[in-house]
Amino acid sequence: MSLSSCPLPGRMYGAWGRNVSRLRSVHVAPVLATRRVRARNMLQARVADRGAGDMFRALVLGQERRARFSKVIIFVVMDEHVKHPASRRELREKIIETATTLFSRQGIRSVTMDDIAMTFGISKRTLYEVFADKETLLMECIRRGREENMEYVRQVAEASSNVLEVLLKHFLRSIENYHATNKKFFEDIKKYPRAYEQVMAGDRCFSEAAIDFFKAGVDQGLFRDDVNFHILGILLHEQLSLLMDSELCETYPFLEVYESIMFTFLRGISTSEGAAELERFIRHYREKKEASPPAPPPQGGE
Repeated sequence: MSLSSCPLPGRMYGAWGRNVSRLRSVHVAPVLATRRVRARNMLQARVADRGAGDMFRALVLGQERRARFSKVIIFVVMDEHVKHPASRRELREKIIETATTLFSRQGIRSVTMDDIAMTFGISKRTLYEVFADKETLLMECIRRGREENMEYVRQVAEASSNVLEVLLKHFLRSIENYHATNKKFFEDIKKYPRAYEQVMAGDRCFSEAAIDFFKAGVDQGLFRDDVNFHILGILLHEQLSLLMDSELCETYPFLEVYESIMFTFLRGISTSEGAAELERFIRHYREKKEASPPAPPPQGGE
């Protein structure tokens, strides 16, 4: 997902890449030719005035100037192209995808808008035309992640035999996401109030949607029928909020707190049949966890 270097224009913009050489020949080549003549004249003047001893330094200087000028040309050409609506939409989606990976791996504050602009070889001005500010981009990343998560739940629900299986698979996916996320992300997001509220509001909405799963579990004989799932949904949300709002995870590992909340909650609402299936899952989960301890979350992004 993350891009380690600036992608070639042809890869990012499809058919437009085939026109780059034509654009260079029409618009860029005359400018480059003028620059080359000017650089050659300056070099000759320096050699004449200072002697051949400075020739090497002059050559290096000329190479550096040409390299900087080439970068400007690339930015100009790409910036002009992304004004096209179709290219702008494609660029927007790619920025969200890459920013999501960078924020997760390095933390939010460690990633600057300059970093993201350089990743795509565009100017920061163009990036701010697509996203008004960094928090707006972060909120789009959160929205995209939530959509992907809901699509995952939908696909699992279609392939699963009961709702408990869906909830447990979603639990495993949450664990995987945690291990792929730098702990700085959870610390940094509190410093972005609109994005933080988006996360908390999304959790409340998901709790309301999950009530339908719990009621289906009652029909399947897995969950108790004497439980008010509206109240329990609120209580579960408040408990999970501890992971964001309290200092509990400074005393105990995040996973230990998360597992305690989820397993205690599911045990409390399960019938004997549901509890038996849940205990089998927990036993297998812990055996696998002990046999192959997962790698710690990314700690980079200093």
